[in-house]
Amino acid sequence: MKIIITEDKRNRAVVIWLDENYGDCERYILKGSFDRLFYINENGVIFVYQTKGMGTLFISDDIIKNIENIFGIDEMKVSPLLEKWFSKKYNLHPDKTITGADLTKFSELYNDEDYEQF
Repeated sequence: MKIIITEDKRNRAVVIWLDENYGDCERYILKGSFDRLFYINENGVIFVYQTKGMGTLFISDDIIKNIENIFGIDEMKVSPLLEKWFSKKYNLHPDKTITGADLTKFSELYNDEDYEQF
């Protein structure tokens, strides 16, 4: 059986899913550096917000893949939805958003003691 829902209802479902899965990220900075904000949960670095220059938001590839698989939304439509959710949730308004970023390198490069909560 195929169920058809409106795009607006699907987007609301995505927002609820994002709140439940990524709404609890804590904000960290690297000690002594304020040019990047790291949003981390139990799965590692989920978002990186670069404050230097243009406000650039890097979104984990895992989030994009999950939304594509669960909700059937392609990456081009996911990006503005994620940007809007991030802006509302964390009160930051990026000028540029980069989706599908491999943020595991941040988890691998830095130890827990390299970060401090901000």
